[in-house]
Amino acid sequence: MLYSVDLLIPLPFRLAQVQMTQKKPLTHLIKDIDLVSIYSDCDVLESQDLSMDPIYVYDCSVEPVKPRLLHAELLGNDCQMCCMLTTYGACEMAQRDACTNEWRLVKTNLNKIFIAEIFPITKSPSDIKTFKQFKHFIDNYVITHFTWSPRAEENVIYVSVASGYVVALSYLPDERQFKERFKLKTSLDRIVYMEAKDHLLLVASAMGEVLLLNIGPHALTHIDYLWNKKDRMACRHAVINYSEQWSAYVIIYCKGAHILAYLCSTEGHIMANSTLYLKGIKISGLASISPHEYVTTSIMSTVTYIRLSRPTPQELCLEPQLIEHDMDSTNLQILGIALSKSRNLWTFLLSRNKDYTHHSKISQNATFISVSKINTVDSLNSLININLTTMDAAQDLLIAINLDIVNNLDTEKYVEFLGVSRLVCPKVINDVMLQKLQIKLLILRFIAKYQKMKYKSYKRNTEEEFLFLEAIVQLVYILDRLQYLQIAFTLDVKLSPFQQLSVVCMQSQFTRLLTSMSNNENDDNPLRNAMDHFVNVLGELYNKCKFVTNDFRYNPETCWLCQAEISVITFDKCPEGHEVKRCTISYTQLPLFQTKYCPHCFALANGTGETLQELFPANEIIKCTFCRFLLKEDNL
Repeated sequence: MLYSVDLLIPLPFRLAQVQMTQKKPLTHLIKDIDLVSIYSDCDVLESQDLSMDPIYVYDCSVEPVKPRLLHAELLGNDCQMCCMLTTYGACEMAQRDACTNEWRLVKTNLNKIFIAEIFPITKSPSDIKTFKQFKHFIDNYVITHFTWSPRAEENVIYVSVASGYVVALSYLPDERQFKERFKLKTSLDRIVYMEAKDHLLLVASAMGEVLLLNIGPHALTHIDYLWNKKDRMACRHAVINYSEQWSAYVIIYCKGAHILAYLCSTEGHIMANSTLYLKGIKISGLASISPHEYVTTSIMSTVTYIRLSRPTPQELCLEPQLIEHDMDSTNLQILGIALSKSRNLWTFLLSRNKDYTHHSKISQNATFISVSKINTVDSLNSLININLTTMDAAQDLLIAINLDIVNNLDTEKYVEFLGVSRLVCPKVINDVMLQKLQIKLLILRFIAKYQKMKYKSYKRNTEEEFLFLEAIVQLVYILDRLQYLQIAFTLDVKLSPFQQLSVVCMQSQFTRLLTSMSNNENDDNPLRNAMDHFVNVLGELYNKCKFVTNDFRYNPETCWLCQAEISVITFDKCPEGHEVKRCTISYTQLPLFQTKYCPHCFALANGTGETLQELFPANEIIKCTFCRFLLKEDNL
């Protein structure tokens, strides 16, 4: 693990490239419509509206522009599906491959269902002769926005069209098909933005109106207008949160350079509201820190922290505070902001705000990402005080710690936290203790990588501490697995052949590690006392939970190269001297194919998850032994 990868500070998100669809889903609908004739008969306003319509542009232009991405949104907590909407009205699904992590477009009926089922054609398109007739016909099929249901298990998407309808569709993953649930004709014209939370759905129009809808099991219903003036300032960012403290929903959205906040009852009725004007031309980003705290960005590169307070039940106050930053606001403007899960890392999307001489279109359209760390958040304290199923849930906390170490900030605090020479082994071994050791191992790895970067080599005591801590993690993990197998299976229920083989291999590895630690006779080693302490305590615990393997019946392992039988005593070599690679979870021999690996330490494991699951409870997720991250499929 120490020598696995070079210094690496991962981003608080995954970078992926998705091939955007180039489809024009409404081409066959307008092929019999004479758009040129309609354009020539339009008045000034109608001709301006039509000339800006993407459908007219791609049908009548000599060189139509390529479609642009309007909106994209991930589906569910596992983020394996993504829905994308282009300026041509094409709404497509993409799915991430479990092995390669590549995103591939999935063929669905999302666009076709509007034509075939939701708004079936009752009039021949060739009869359309005027602009109004054309808009009345085509607007039912032009998708303008969508949002997934906040209840991920429902797989429901809410789609808006240019005629003002909001349609709820159920997605069937196995069939890759959408099915209509219900629809509502709102009082709005062209809907350009939607945001959902629980049973509330915020809908905004291009004219600036903002409407709140109620999501029922069988229908959508109007609740109230949040903004009913047609000021042509469309809402592009909104957040809906539920405040446990106030027992009410907090809705905050932006229009131009204004922030509007509403406090609504659980039914969605307005209880209080407030407005705040922020300096600048336009708010470019809005993100939620908590139900009472928000952060906004503007085109003028200002970052503002906003706190909500409620002096009286009928009053809502917005308290802004300008946040200082060191981003290049002279040459770059902020286009958006995203917060990490723990809210300790803020990611800004930046773009050039001046004219430059570009050598290619790629450099002309280039955007930049700036990841900033919030100094008021103690990432280490947050990390050690939460119970983690996997370390993936706290990756942003680890990134912040890594940033501190690389920038030589609070190094003494992390060294004091490690205290490897002062480690004490408890009398009870469980997953909580294993998690604490894994966190220490990860932080020590960050320190070692920083030393390698700065001094071109590791310090001797750091390498000794790392090898000691890596061995302790394995010993504790093996004890935890042996204790589970002893409790889970009684004398009446025998271990499966794989479980028996895994027990033999784990006990062999435990003995080898403990013997190696006890045979270290270097008295100058500062870890000598800690080693002796762990050897004694872990040895006693091992004697209580180890299996008697004389009656085990399992197929012995054989070398993949020479087919010689592998002894559990030699363990890492066959009789012919060939190296035997071991799974870091079961400690059995790795197969030639079907392997998994940890993306952070590259520890290898058996790729047949059903087999490894025999060593764990049915509901427990299998993760890396050393760093607790989820394993990935090996492409090979």
